[in-house]
Amino acid sequence: MGRDLRVGVGRNDLGRDRDNRIALRYGDTKISRRAHLWVNYDPLNRAFSVAPGSGANLAYLNEAAIEERRPLPDRATISLGDTKLLFVAFCGDGFGWSDA
Repeated sequence: MGRDLRVGVGRNDLGRDRDNRIALRYGDTKISRRAHLWVNYDPLNRAFSVAPGSGANLAYLNEAAIEERRPLPDRATISLGDTKLLFVAFCGDGFGWSDA
């Protein structure tokens, strides 16, 4: 069974500590406490990107190590520790919150 994690406008840090904007509190100790990974949303261009965080452990985008900032496509798989996330973009070319 899955859960939704919401990406906010701007920079979103992911990690297992509750102080992260997106807290991954699943008991996976291979996820860094703070900023294992960054997921960014640029509302002007309606574009998502992913970047490595400050943690010691790697994260993966579609099984390729995230070593620099890169675009985050819809339906991409993000892996951190033993946790896998499916990214589903709600905003994009056809919709942005400014349209609502």
